[in-house]
Amino acid sequence: NIPPDCDENGEFKNKNVLVQVAEIEDTAKKFNKSSVEIKGTINQCKSKLFYARQDRSHMYLDDTVITSWNSLMVSSLAKAGKILKNETLVQKAEKVMQFLRKTMYTQDGYLIRSFREAPSKVHGFACDYAFTISACLDTYETTANIEWLEWAFELQGKMDEQFWDSKSPGYFMTSESQQ
Repeated sequence: NIPPDCDENGEFKNKNVLVQVAEIEDTAKKFNKSSVEIKGTINQCKSKLFYARQDRSHMYLDDTVITSWNSLMVSSLAKAGKILKNETLVQKAEKVMQFLRKTMYTQDGYLIRSFREAPSKVHGFACDYAFTISACLDTYETTANIEWLEWAFELQGKMDEQFWDSKSPGYFMTSESQQ
């Protein structure tokens, strides 16, 4: 039931994808059953599908932590926490910031690009610095914790040192050592 133009890799050829196309009440009327009976049948089918899916090989889980992406998340959490007056979101933002500072920041002041089971050996790109600086500022604005403002200044200095193009003002995406 999948149109060929929606199945470029042919994964669903000669297979059906179950879709509920009608309201339960309409289906009940069509088959002269009660809505409760139809819901029960749907639940039985879902249960069978769930157990059948357990036999499939599971998709790979990419649990890599990428500094820039996590920094974007922190900014969102900090801003949402402030706007919604939700301390849980603010605490989550600070927890991630502490992880970034402790795990994704070297003793000599470099951000690490990614983490999977351990920090990678690749130093951060300009976007990692830019988004982490932004996350620091957003977290500082939300918590008034001076630690995040101070770290933003440290990171900005390191970003300028590594990525600033003095010949035509702007930033490079990678530092000379990464090229």
